[in-house]
Amino acid sequence: MDLSSIHRMKYYFQNKMIKRFARNFWPKVLINRLSDSVPFLSRLLIIILLLFVHSVAIAQTSPDREFRASWLTTTWALDWPEIGASPETQRQDLIRILDRHVEQNLNAVVFQVSGRGDALYQSENLPWSYILTGNPNEDPGWDPLEFAIEEAHQRGLELHAWFNVFSIAYNSFSDSPANSDTPNVRFTHPEWIISITDDLDNEHIWLNPGIPEAREWQVRNVVELVELYDVDAVHFDRIRYFTNGYDGDSKLFAKHNPDNLTDIDDWRRYNITEFVREASNQIRELKPWVKIGAAVSAHYNRESSDGWAARYGYSDVFADSRSWVENGYLDYLSPMNYWNISSPPRFDFITANWANHAGDQYHIYMGTGPYKMSVLNELHKQIDVTRNHGIQGQLHYRYSNIEGIDDHYSSRYSQPSLIPSTPNRSQEQPPPIENIHLNLTGDSLSISWNSLLDPLNPYNRHKFAIYCSACGPNQTRELIAVTGKSELKMPAVYLSDGKQAEIAVTALSRNYVESEPVKQSIIIHIGQTNRKLPGK
Repeated sequence: MDLSSIHRMKYYFQNKMIKRFARNFWPKVLINRLSDSVPFLSRLLIIILLLFVHSVAIAQTSPDREFRASWLTTTWALDWPEIGASPETQRQDLIRILDRHVEQNLNAVVFQVSGRGDALYQSENLPWSYILTGNPNEDPGWDPLEFAIEEAHQRGLELHAWFNVFSIAYNSFSDSPANSDTPNVRFTHPEWIISITDDLDNEHIWLNPGIPEAREWQVRNVVELVELYDVDAVHFDRIRYFTNGYDGDSKLFAKHNPDNLTDIDDWRRYNITEFVREASNQIRELKPWVKIGAAVSAHYNRESSDGWAARYGYSDVFADSRSWVENGYLDYLSPMNYWNISSPPRFDFITANWANHAGDQYHIYMGTGPYKMSVLNELHKQIDVTRNHGIQGQLHYRYSNIEGIDDHYSSRYSQPSLIPSTPNRSQEQPPPIENIHLNLTGDSLSISWNSLLDPLNPYNRHKFAIYCSACGPNQTRELIAVTGKSELKMPAVYLSDGKQAEIAVTALSRNYVESEPVKQSIIIHIGQTNRKLPGK
């Protein structure tokens, strides 16, 4: 990771304290001077490159492991891309978004790759999304998903491929037409399609989950994506009925009911669960290291509402999401908990309800709604709520609403954090790195190492964690970076004369199991003309 990718830091001094940090600084650094009477550049105290997080008290220390991500929405090009822009412009915009995730100490991006029966990747089954060129099913000349995966992994980010399951078309010029090479499924299989008009006269085009062939078609699309791309996870959304089921369900209930269910609502829940089960089975057989998650209704059932009216996942849209994780079909759920803390429906109550029902074999990454100003203003408090209830992370809707946060979420994300290991995935420890090298050049430190990770082992991930023994508050050990490269370049940090710091690097498996650390110390004294590492 070079200086441009981690953004050069900008700082100002006043009475030996940092007065303020510039917006694009990553991450926070404290620089001490030996004496105001001594020229700063002529007498460097001790230089170790690394990121020294300020010793000023913060509201809550970042946990060592926590999932932190945004939903990067491409439907209607809400977050990305600029419709019809050149491929280079779209690529640079995507790089800027991923860099911003790193700056904010997020560690994953949930990238929407199929919003309405289309694709932002090369698919034999689905048409190209119109948002790339402005025209449906027009080849953009590049593969956004492939590019996003490579760039995310280089930055140490996970990429979760976000797939809208049953919301299948825009019902507008945006859908690939019937006469195209790859039409939208609404034209190829109109018998699978349900059209719903809401109270505002908006039409919604959905795939009917009561038809086995329709479910199987969508499972094939998901499996195709997993087979062709090195995604870290598949993230399901719109994985439900539209509210209250559909006209014609009674006929399908009589025709497609292999378990001889007697209640039509149980049958509807069965249909959604069957998609989850079959997609999960095929993904796990194909690539068992790929995680599977879903965005689900925050109100699972009436128990979760505390008396207020709500759309319940279990009874209103027939998504029995808790059974999916309890049966091992999914690795995590992201309840869309888009309310504030103080007034019903309450973020804290809903979070507690999910925490009380969470099991040991899956994770909850709580969804937040900073598109609402009331939520954005208290987002740091909502992070506190999730941590206090033992929730394993946060997922923010959506990227554009958090892009401008400059204070690391009121210091809640003041340091990087590793993604928690998924309980039911491989816990095998990867081999350690070897031959760590530290090289001081001017006011920067280069750290490099050799990796022993076997690229043919599918459980290995080309990611590494870098620690500093004296870079945290009160000179404590701290994670300073995660990268997909075998080197890291950083701006210099100035400590007391003769102070020793230890740099440690660990290899990370796909499931974020760490290898044993390999360490190297560095000491530099004032006036040293020939800088040496200990023992050299």
